[in-house]
Amino acid sequence: MINGRELMNSIVKNSLNGIVKTTQMFLSSSAKKTKEELDCVIRPMVREDEIVFEDLHRRARSRFLWLKDPQDWYVAHGQKMSTWYGSYVDNGPPIVYKPAPMLYGALQLQMPMDTDCFFPENTPPEWIGKKGTDAYISGVLVAPEHRNQLVGTKLVRYALAEAKKSGMERCFLIRHKDNWAAANLCHKVGFEVVVPPESDDEYLLGIHLK
Repeated sequence: MINGRELMNSIVKNSLNGIVKTTQMFLSSSAKKTKEELDCVIRPMVREDEIVFEDLHRRARSRFLWLKDPQDWYVAHGQKMSTWYGSYVDNGPPIVYKPAPMLYGALQLQMPMDTDCFFPENTPPEWIGKKGTDAYISGVLVAPEHRNQLVGTKLVRYALAEAKKSGMERCFLIRHKDNWAAANLCHKVGFEVVVPPESDDEYLLGIHLK
């Protein structure tokens, strides 16, 4: 006959075994999802990328980023070429077909950004500098099949280096509080919370470049 103490010990032991087994399954599953770092080229967007960007936009299922100012974008790509596409050429036939690198990801960087209506009233003074010295990453797109391969991290680091070379002193971005992939990327690169969310679900993050 099992007494109360033996019964309790048995329950605790079974519970701990269950927790260990669940943790091992989770770690095993995470390991399977982890991919190797993707070797890619990061550079400013050129004209040939613009139509290929539409394919990336569709695959990434972005509802908020659009190609309004191509000069503000940077792209990540490899050696693989995309399918042929049509584009207009000045002083020539209306359409010419040529291949372009398939895009792994893209990032939009505004510099300098318009700071007149950007900062909330509770922004710490150390984050408010001279007008024209702040950059803003308005979005990052990464193709689903190339996520967890440091494509986003490389794009952000490249953008920060470009902002610093251009004389920017700070760079900002806004992250949704439930976007844990973005949270991990921002922490890895060095962004800090400038203003935590209050009425909405977004964090204002920033990083000092000098």
